[in-house]
Amino acid sequence: LAAGELPETVRIRRGDDLQEMAADLGAAVATFRGAVLEIRERAGQARADLQAVRADPGAASAARLQELDANLAGIEATLKTFRL
Repeated sequence: LAAGELPETVRIRRGDDLQEMAADLGAAVATFRGAVLEIRERAGQARADLQAVRADPGAASAARLQELDANLAGIEATLKTFRL
């Protein structure tokens, strides 16, 4: 986790001091992993929307900018879950 790896499951060895917290730790990692995946997806879509606006700055730009705004709002909403 400290190196930035987000496993799908957290494995704790029997007898490990963290065994009691394994379920909570697993749930926390799953929540964080899901958020990172959602942010990556929304950021990729926002990047594609921005490229489309740059490529065609015509009348369709307003709709593309709304999509871009929606993706950025989704990223902000996902990040609100976490307190730093």
